[in-house]
Amino acid sequence: MNVLFFRADENDLAEEFKRFLPVNVTTSFVTLEPALVLAETKFIRAVLGAPLLERLATYFAEGAHDDEKMNRAVELVQSAELRLAYWDSFDQLAVTITDHGLEDTMGDNRVYRYQADGLRESLQRQGFEMLELLVEFLEEERDYFPEWGASEACTWNIKSVIQDSRRFFAIVGLKRDFRLFLRVREYITNTERMELPFRIGGALAEMLTGHTEDVGEGSRCFQLYPMVQMFVAFWALADGLPVLQGTVTADGVLQMQESASYSMSGRTNVLAGDKVLESMQGRFRSSAEYYAGRMVEYLNAHSVEFPEWTVRRETSGGYRVHDRCNRGKRSFHV
Repeated sequence: MNVLFFRADENDLAEEFKRFLPVNVTTSFVTLEPALVLAETKFIRAVLGAPLLERLATYFAEGAHDDEKMNRAVELVQSAELRLAYWDSFDQLAVTITDHGLEDTMGDNRVYRYQADGLRESLQRQGFEMLELLVEFLEEERDYFPEWGASEACTWNIKSVIQDSRRFFAIVGLKRDFRLFLRVREYITNTERMELPFRIGGALAEMLTGHTEDVGEGSRCFQLYPMVQMFVAFWALADGLPVLQGTVTADGVLQMQESASYSMSGRTNVLAGDKVLESMQGRFRSSAEYYAGRMVEYLNAHSVEFPEWTVRRETSGGYRVHDRCNRGKRSFHV
């Protein structure tokens, strides 16, 4: 496969690369090419979707560059791709394979391990931040980029109460991290498919996640919708936490703990202990249960407005209180 968004003939002295990352003029396009192809396949294609990827790649290949919006989209792609290529293939780019085995490409200009780790972390963070900027730009210019609707990363065509990372991180109180949001999204989907219908009924859950009714100010769902979003966000995060194996840092990003070391070996990543994960999961789950209770209270108080809410059943003796069991884990009354 050929690189779609960089040209070999413009990188004899890394001229094109240097527009997006302060690399050395001796950077070889041939050496970096496999990493760029891999980044385009793993990250860029996954975010853009095939139709928009083809449109942007064709525009770039033609070299007209007379369309400001297309130029902006391509620049964001290039900036994200170059960083993610270096990050994803960091170890391979740091050494070369020769007849004598592995050789350090850094030569005599050695860096400490902690400096290399810091660079790798920076490339990763900035790369995904650029991807998020790309997504935001495409959302703002959705009419100009109709192909964007075919992408799984497109937020306005996703059937979910939490369509974008901005809302998710505002709810859970963490620093925005597009990479984390992409990983948590599957847990959001599972929560909306399995847990939310149990709490508020299938018809109401389908209506809210499918956006088949207005939830804006003045609508019957205006007060309910934020409660549903908060329940889904906290429940999904609690479900995903054991797999993500993370803790909340001072910056708010879920990641592994780090034990600082001032030796040449730098820092060592260690997994959070089971008790820490269990405690964090419990806090997120408690927050989710709090908003689940608020949803139930609100729906009970506005049952006339929500005929889909069928949990309260009227009998000759009034409303009968009954248990609903969540797969044997617990019961609550409504």
